[in-house]
Amino acid sequence: DDSVTFTATIAGGSPLAGSNVTFKDGSTVLGSVVLAYGQTTASISTSTLSAGWHSITAAFSGDAINVGSSGLLMQQVLWPFTGFFAPIANLPTLNSVKAGSSISVKFSLGGDRGLAILAAGSPVSLAIDCATGAPLDAGQPTMTAGGSGLQYLDGVYAYVWKTDKTWAGTCRELRVTLVDGSTHTADFQFK
Repeated sequence: DDSVTFTATIAGGSPLAGSNVTFKDGSTVLGSVVLAYGQTTASISTSTLSAGWHSITAAFSGDAINVGSSGLLMQQVLWPFTGFFAPIANLPTLNSVKAGSSISVKFSLGGDRGLAILAAGSPVSLAIDCATGAPLDAGQPTMTAGGSGLQYLDGVYAYVWKTDKTWAGTCRELRVTLVDGSTHTADFQFK
């Protein structure tokens, strides 16, 4: 279930019956709650938010006694990334692979989110210190094996990363950034 619940609390006096709280994502109304006399909280649940950042506003209409007011919340919606699948071992493991080989990068996001899930310029690989994991450069976009791109099949996203033979004796971090704003990494030692 990809739903999220927002709750607004009205501070101050007791609202009169019939006043309401309206929840918006930017200018899009998510829903309104009509309050009973003295009701000081209002909640809505929605599953309509796409991945990424959202400006959520809860606006109290006010009534004959209470002044209307609103509050703003920045909400980030992330897909449920649970880690990379075999053959990649997740951090803190340093994956040992042959330089120049192709590595199948597999992961799930809890369902089909379409193929436009990667942020611009992602994935990238960057040189890291093998002992500390500290970055040694700004990174470079990854190459795919045979020009294949991101694919989705049976609940799993797959991307074949073509490594470089010149990386032998070095370590690199694979950094996958998604359009939801999250970044996921795995480290490799090339032989």
